[in-house]
Formats: sequence, C-alpha cells, structure tokens
Amino acid sequence: YSELIRQENKRMNEQVENVLRLAMLDRKELEMNFTPFDLHELLSGVVERFRLKSDSRNAEIALDLAASRSFVKADHAHLESVIQNLLDNALKYSDGEPKILIQTANLKDELLVKVSDQGLGMNAETVRHVFDRFYRAPTGNVHNIKGHGLGLAYVREVLSMHGAEIKVQSSLGKGSTFYFNLFVHHEES
Repeated sequence: YSELIRQENKRMNEQVENVLRLAMLDRKELEMNFTPFDLHELLSGVVERFRLKSDSRNAEIALDLAASRSFVKADHAHLESVIQNLLDNALKYSDGEPKILIQTANLKDELLVKVSDQGLGMNAETVRHVFDRFYRAPTGNVHNIKGHGLGLAYVREVLSMHGAEIKVQSSLGKGSTFYFNLFVHHEES
C-alpha cells in the first residue's frame, strides 16, 4: 500500500507541476535559460533515470543517436521535461512489454529528434487534438491510463519557445512517432 501511495503521490505532483508550468506559460512568466549542451547526453540521462519506471513494465528503450552534430542551445530542464513527457506517454499507451525507440539525425543545420513506440496508436481525430490542453485520447476498454491531458500541451509550448514544432505520425494498433527539430548550436572557436 505504501508503494501505491508513493506512486500516486508522485503522479499527482507531476500533474500539479504541469498545471503550474502551463499557467506560467499563459502569463508569459515561464523563463527559459538557453545554454549550449549535448542533446545526446540529455537523452541518455533521461533514459537512464526512466529505467526504474520502464523496468516495471519490462519495457525496452533503445537509443539510436545517429546525429554527428548534437549540440543545441536550449533550456536543459524544460527539454528534459519534454523528453520525459514523451517517454511517459509511450509507456502509458503501450500494451504488454513496450518497445520505445529514441532517434536523432542531422538535417542540414537542424537536429531531428524522434520518440517512437509500438503502442496503441491514434486515429486521425485524436492526432488532430493530441496537443490540445485537457484532451485525452479515447482508450476504449482501457481504463487504467492516468493523466489530465496536459503533458503534450506543455511539450508543444516549450518546443514553440525553442522555435520548434512537434509533430506526430500514428496509426491505430501500430504505435506513434513524435518528432521535432532543434537548431544545431555551432560552438565559436
């Protein structure tokens, strides 16, 4: 019982944080601290910290960090939350033992980031609304998926503040891929 209470308390705290972040975004009070860092290191760190949660579901999280230029100038903490939200959703909306893949690639002066799963997927109507606040994807007979429809709205807003747009490709029963581009940061010599 204590473990269940701890997990529910953590989940509620995450939701409160999302509400507060969105309120700050609305009031233009959310501050960004743009610094250069290696996005590959951030991705590896998030995956490592996420393992405790993913191991409980026997999830497989693979990293395919193919980008040769992976330095970005971004807000480390908020970008970490973006990746955490995408991993949370991939885990939540997958049956059985989830398989999640995080990929990077360079496209000209941009760094492409993809988070893919082989989960439940979404229909076209859900894809149109998935980044709307408080929108929850209908899950049919699946009633144990918790959340308030705030995570992806936060993701969209934070990426917008980075000059990026998040997109999704999805098919029912085949999973979803969320992806966005960030400008590569060129260190001055």
